[in-house]
Amino acid sequence: MALAVIRFAIGLTAAFLLGSQSSPVAAQPDTVLAGHGVTVKPGRFVKVVVRGSALLPTANDPTLLGATLRVFDTAPGAGENAYALPASGWRGLGIPPGSAGFVYRGTGLTTDPCRMVRVTGKLIKAVCGGSAVSLAPPFAGDVGVELAVGDGAQRHCASFGGTTVRNTAELTKRHSAPAPAACPTAQPTGTQVCALAPARSTIAYSTLLTFPAWHLPSGALRITCGTTDGSGSAPCTCELLHAGVIHIPEIADVCITPSAGCPGGQIDCSGGAPLDTALVAEHDVGPCGDETTCDAACTADCSAAGSGYARLDSSCEGFCQAGSNDGLACTNISQCPGGHCAGGNAAPLHAGRCNCICGASGQGGPSAAGTLSCNVGLQVRWELPADGDCLDGPPPSGTPFDSGPICLPLTSATATGVLTEANNTATSIPASGVSSESGTGVSCTDFAFGQLTGLQLVGVNVAFDPAIGDSLVRVAFGCQ
Repeated sequence: MALAVIRFAIGLTAAFLLGSQSSPVAAQPDTVLAGHGVTVKPGRFVKVVVRGSALLPTANDPTLLGATLRVFDTAPGAGENAYALPASGWRGLGIPPGSAGFVYRGTGLTTDPCRMVRVTGKLIKAVCGGSAVSLAPPFAGDVGVELAVGDGAQRHCASFGGTTVRNTAELTKRHSAPAPAACPTAQPTGTQVCALAPARSTIAYSTLLTFPAWHLPSGALRITCGTTDGSGSAPCTCELLHAGVIHIPEIADVCITPSAGCPGGQIDCSGGAPLDTALVAEHDVGPCGDETTCDAACTADCSAAGSGYARLDSSCEGFCQAGSNDGLACTNISQCPGGHCAGGNAAPLHAGRCNCICGASGQGGPSAAGTLSCNVGLQVRWELPADGDCLDGPPPSGTPFDSGPICLPLTSATATGVLTEANNTATSIPASGVSSESGTGVSCTDFAFGQLTGLQLVGVNVAFDPAIGDSLVRVAFGCQ
């Protein structure tokens, strides 16, 4: 029997009880409660009732922060709705206000469909109606409901699965359920677009010197995820839609464009899966007379790098990578239309030497719930003159560096990287240890509702033989 799951996150600040007008956000542990009943009638109304003790919030005040009520199918099926509950509609009950709970009163119109949401020491009740109730029963999974105040730092959860009265296209009704073991999440199934936040979206090059991080002025990623398996993980793919020009006055314009053909990844809704990424690159793993020889040498080198490592990319300097002349000998980029000349686009610096990049995913300790790991296809070009556009050429005069198409491993956990034999010398970047970048995830419920604010994906890669020298490249994509 499917469970109908009701999740509530609501809070009241101690400062409000004392009369302060500040609105701090404090994380609180989840509370799981027994459920009384849930009814969903599409196009008409949603009603939720939870009874129990310890319901009064302890952090985050809806009269200051507002709230959002979410109702969703935890499996692909009936879909999801999100109803805004602005702060102006809330008032505190009791003396002082809030000591006996909170109540929200809305208009019941499409833009404000929740006529009433009430929280007391013994009851949580919500009634929303009208055309905004666009759910499409029957529910394939649980009926999830989340009342999130502020950032949802405190949640009260109930699981409605004791008795299913009806689950048809016209009506879903369940009641009398024990408390669940933990608060569930929505299925991340679907496609969401992450509009990049310039302040948190950067590309940084570390050579023998470290350059400042340059911010992407704009851009977007498309993230598509499937349904979870028995472990709580779902397959995902990441795709770069576009990225704005990074203009570095008197140096170059950095142009980042999409490329295709990268493998997928996953999001771990339950937490626990190791999803760190690691990269080890070496400028010279031996001589090569063609790309096939270099690929084999790099594959062997990566196998020796440690558990989970595999060849991400390799290039024999003096041969075209990608494009219509892929694998043919070259002395400059003009001989590699649609690609680049490995070893330097003007002239290969170390012709006949094999560059190698090894990568490993699924590294590190248990990840937090909502951790995302994927690969994004992109191509990075540095163009001259530095005039703020990506229209210069033809190469080689207009393109001092071109990465060619690459698959960049990204994670919202931790990405590490190290480059050895930089510039074909005994130098490593960084000089000791590894470079480490940390991201942040969002819950699968937030993902399902398109609330990606706070999601930060990070990755590390390598650029061999650009004009500034071998570089460890650190990338961050933060969602608005």
